[in-house]
Amino acid sequence: MVDIISILLMVTAAIVYFLMKTVFNWLPYASGFIGAIFLSWSFPALRNIVPGEGRLSFIMLILLIEILIGVLVNIPQTSGPVILLTSMIFVELAMVVASSGIKCASWQKALAVTIIYLISVSAILSANHSYNATKGAVKRNIFASGIVSVMYAATVGINLFIILGEIWAKYVKVAASEEVYKIYDKVGLIVIAIAMAGTAILSFVHDRKKNGDAIVIEVSEEEIEAIKVANNIKEDVEHEV
Repeated sequence: MVDIISILLMVTAAIVYFLMKTVFNWLPYASGFIGAIFLSWSFPALRNIVPGEGRLSFIMLILLIEILIGVLVNIPQTSGPVILLTSMIFVELAMVVASSGIKCASWQKALAVTIIYLISVSAILSANHSYNATKGAVKRNIFASGIVSVMYAATVGINLFIILGEIWAKYVKVAASEEVYKIYDKVGLIVIAIAMAGTAILSFVHDRKKNGDAIVIEVSEEEIEAIKVANNIKEDVEHEV
């Protein structure tokens, strides 16, 4: 009986691992496809990339986005951050759909929804970090650091947009006057912009410190021993003097 339970647990763990691996492998491209639909709906001009060909323009938009994602995913320097960003885009789109039926009439409900959202995001980011731990352990050049800092800034912006623009905005709209809501909307955009700019700058500076071009001098064990002996002789001479 114990052996059967152990086998079932192993099979379940293998299935969960396979599903997580599949999800994280395909999530960037699924997010890109959904993002293309969202962009096409939000910006009608994108439906006219090929003049007079709406369907072909949409296909071209999808191809451009998927190719860009494919390139970034397969570059070790940007793979982890781009999967992180596309995961957040997917969460944002899902949250926009889910929050359409949620009414935050009180600050308690808005706070509860925020906590649930943050827990969900933390779980996704934790799983994402575990899966992409080795992918992030690479040395980036200055160009890659710039791209990565922009992606991290976009990730922060997405999170703040969901919290401020999708959750708390509904509470403010119900609890406050229209003028207060307009002020809240403008202040929220400023907060998001400042947070994104700050994240991009801090991420770039941290990444350059971490991946800066340091000069590495290889020293053999014999040379180390010789240096130690020389230091000992120097100390003895100074002590005698």
